[in-house]
Amino acid sequence: MGVADMSFERYPESRVLRVRDLMRRCSATHHPAERVALLERMADELERAAQNVPPEVARVLRGQADMARFFAEVQRRDRARRATGNGARQP
Repeated sequence: MGVADMSFERYPESRVLRVRDLMRRCSATHHPAERVALLERMADELERAAQNVPPEVARVLRGQADMARFFAEVQRRDRARRATGNGARQP
């Protein structure tokens, strides 16, 4: 059975709702620091959700957590670059 074939009922409901809320809040905020914090929390929730599911689904959830952490790191670097005035690329 592939992950796409798994019914929604097999996902841990409470985690899905938390991740969905974090995704909504992340897309709605315009504050970079808040977005980073929300992405980190979303990654933590995805990691916790990966603990109680079949291995195939756990790999997908951990991959999504890694992706959320990657985007949080990109946001952090962009903020640091803007704060130091090095936002423009040098030739």
